[in-house]
Amino acid sequence: MKESAAPGATTLADARHQADVLHRSGGVSLLTLAAFWGIAAALAQWGTPTAGQIALLLGTLAAHPVSWLVLKLVGGPVMLPRSNPLVSLFYEIVAIQVAGVVVGIMAAQSKPSLFFAISLMGLGAGLLPTAFLYGKNLYLLAGTIMILVPAICAFVATPLVPWFGLIGVVLLVVTGGLFLRLDGGIGLPLPNSIMGERVGNSSESTGTGSDELSASSAAPKDRLSEDDDPYGLRDSTSTSDGSYDATDGDGPDVGSDNGKDSA
Repeated sequence: MKESAAPGATTLADARHQADVLHRSGGVSLLTLAAFWGIAAALAQWGTPTAGQIALLLGTLAAHPVSWLVLKLVGGPVMLPRSNPLVSLFYEIVAIQVAGVVVGIMAAQSKPSLFFAISLMGLGAGLLPTAFLYGKNLYLLAGTIMILVPAICAFVATPLVPWFGLIGVVLLVVTGGLFLRLDGGIGLPLPNSIMGERVGNSSESTGTGSDELSASSAAPKDRLSEDDDPYGLRDSTSTSDGSYDATDGDGPDVGSDNGKDSA
């Protein structure tokens, strides 16, 4: 069937469905990013701007592996198989988000207050292709908001620019929570078609040797051939000592017949 065309997806719709289900529509990744954004904003506010910048850069790099670990703990596979044609797009999205933070660090060398605003714009730019990855148009709306709001505030609402660390946390929490709610929650069991694809990968890698072994083990081991059964004992039952009781259940015992003949 179309859904179980394992190990990967044979059509774009299959590839999107697999990515969407395995990653829970990206909701956990957005919430993980929100946590790292909160840490970075706190360090920039009560520590040093450089500490906040380094924390956000490292957090953006670690957000997706951490979210995968969380999803793994609640059950089920989370990594896209290499046969999925959208694997490269996923890593390109991560690269866009990291590049946004790097550009923010460069801009902060002359004006530190712009760091979180530019980083949020880079995050929004990464969400635009995420809509194509998961087939969720809501990502287009979220990405557009994260790009336009900092850009507009930089010109017409400059007092809000230093607060974009906190604003980014709020936007990420709302977006990630919304996707998880629409997806049914983080602990939702994976469909059998997705689990079957992952199991199919491992079974294919073992080859056909196991199948041949199971087939041979399933064959009867004590079946007599025509040459091994010249006296018609095929239907006889075997006793505990390995000899055969030639009683057919209705007729007389062979041994008793022989006794009568000798008598």
